Amino acid sequence: MENLVSVITDFDLKTGLSKRKQPLRRYLSNMKRMFFDETAYNQQVSPEDTLVYEFLVVVKL
Repeated sequence: MENLVSVITDFDLKTGLSKRKQPLRRYLSNMKRMFFDETAYNQQVSPEDTLVYEFLVVVKL
């Protein structure tokens, strides 16, 4: 079994945001080839690179 290292991450219990870690952001342009309808994807990504999701990254040391 792999040895795991404990990591302490500060975050606000209401917002889930950390003061020290930057959230990872995924934009529509990062998701090329993830959708069946590539024509619709290309039409949507062209006008504006929309933020699709954002989450806090917890780093394992």
